[in-house]
Amino acid sequence: MRSDLILKLGEDTNRKLHLVEIQDPQLHEYFHSIAELDRQIFNAQKSLESLDQKSSTT
Repeated sequence: MRSDLILKLGEDTNRKLHLVEIQDPQLHEYFHSIAELDRQIFNAQKSLESLDQKSSTT
């Protein structure tokens, strides 16, 4: 229950930062750090999927 509320708080804050409803330098720093991590995770996942496709065709 607590973790669900914390997750919801983070999601709502993230949305408000994106829509510029909140202007807080520290929160924007967190937002940019999370966005960079998301890009790294996305790229790693694409690489893994590519490797998986290559291994299934051989």
